[in-house]
Amino acid sequence: MRSTAWRTRPPAVRRAHFTRLLHDTDLGIDAIAARSGYADARALRRAVQRWYGTTPARLHRDGRSA
Repeated sequence: MRSTAWRTRPPAVRRAHFTRLLHDTDLGIDAIAARSGYADARALRRAVQRWYGTTPARLHRDGRSA
């Protein structure tokens, strides 16, 4: 799937995809951002802050999921 296709996905689908990649892979935030259709890690971090009220690093450390 092309990254532009992610923009048409509902936010819940993007959030679930991000969460799965964060917890089930050892990919870094840059790679997760690219695979989730975000322009860069900064854009993904802003989305995670909106979704969960925290950072991707803290989510990973605490093991929280959607």
